[in-house]
Amino acid sequence: MRTKRELPSGIYQRGASYYGRFKTPNGEVRRSLGRDRKKALAMFRRFREAGITPRSSATEAPRTTLEDVLDCYWQHQLRQHRDKPRTIENARHAIAKVKRLMDPAAPIETVTQDDFWRFREARAKEVRSTGSANVTLRYLKAALNRAVREGLLDLAVPGRAAAGATQAKPSPLTTPSR
Repeated sequence: MRTKRELPSGIYQRGASYYGRFKTPNGEVRRSLGRDRKKALAMFRRFREAGITPRSSATEAPRTTLEDVLDCYWQHQLRQHRDKPRTIENARHAIAKVKRLMDPAAPIETVTQDDFWRFREARAKEVRSTGSANVTLRYLKAALNRAVREGLLDLAVPGRAAAGATQAKPSPLTTPSR
């Protein structure tokens, strides 16, 4: 079995593309470096030579993993439903299924929508029912929502303006007033 080659700190691969994390005076920037490994590494070196420093994983705060999110949800279930053993048991089973079919050590910001679709398909093959797979997926969604409520995850997407800061686009159905 072939293992992934190590990438320098500050560069990571998601799917077939490579991305770089850089520190700039204005904060952190994430930038696509392309699909070709050699070109991505060359572009990464050029950024470093230009004085844009890579964000080192050794100096950054520990990342929130999928397991952290699931543990946060589990603790909430234990606190909230201590007098409902069946609810706790259902949550325990769903969390175990998620940990078995997805990588619990994966940083949550690297988990993509495709990962959720692959999880759903794998779970549907196990139980031969998309309905049962969707129930497990709802537990995962609840875990992510709980992590946001407890401040474990931030909904802010780098490079995008806050929801309230954007201007509303005019409706194509209305005519501009003169």
